[in-house]
Amino acid sequence: MAAIALCRLDRDLMRPGYSRDGVEWSERVTDGEIASDDLGGMDPGACYLMGTAANRCQAVAGLAANGDLVRAHDYLAEVVEFLADEASARRLKRMAEVCRDVFGNPFHPVAFDARWRTVEVFGIAEGVYDDRAFGRLPILADALEDAGCDDLVILDHCRSLGRHVRGCWVADLALGKE
Repeated sequence: MAAIALCRLDRDLMRPGYSRDGVEWSERVTDGEIASDDLGGMDPGACYLMGTAANRCQAVAGLAANGDLVRAHDYLAEVVEFLADEASARRLKRMAEVCRDVFGNPFHPVAFDARWRTVEVFGIAEGVYDDRAFGRLPILADALEDAGCDDLVILDHCRSLGRHVRGCWVADLALGKE
C-alpha cells in the first residue's frame, strides 16, 4: 500500500506512459478484489510497474513484522530507488511519512486488542479506508478510547496532523487486516 499511496500522492513518481489506472488496479489487487493477472483492459506495463512496487512494499512489511529490520531497510531502499528517478528532499520526506503511516514504527510494534474492534470502531475505520476520509481518524481515536484503548501510540497516530493514506496501520488494525 505504501508504493500505491506514494503514486497516488505524487503522479510524477510514476514513469511516463503509466496512468492512474495502475494505482486503482494495484489497490484492488492488494485488497483482494481482483487477481493480479486480471488486467481488465489496462496497459500491462502499468500493472507491472505498480505490482512490482507493491510487492516490494509488502516484502518490507513482512520482514519488519518478522523482526528482520536490516533486510526490511534494504528492501525499502530498493522501493525508494524504484519509484524515484531523482529523489528530491520533498519526495523522500513524503515517502517517509507514507511509510510511517502504513507500517508504523517497526522498532516499537503495537498490540491491538480485538476487544477494541467494536461495531462503531469498525464502521468508522471502514469509512476512513473506503472513502479515504482521513479527517475522520480523530473520530476513530475517540471511538477506540470509548472501546477501552489507552495505547497512546495508536491514539496519537489517529490524532496526528501528519500525512495519512489508504493502508494506515491503525485503520487496518481496526478493520482486522494484517
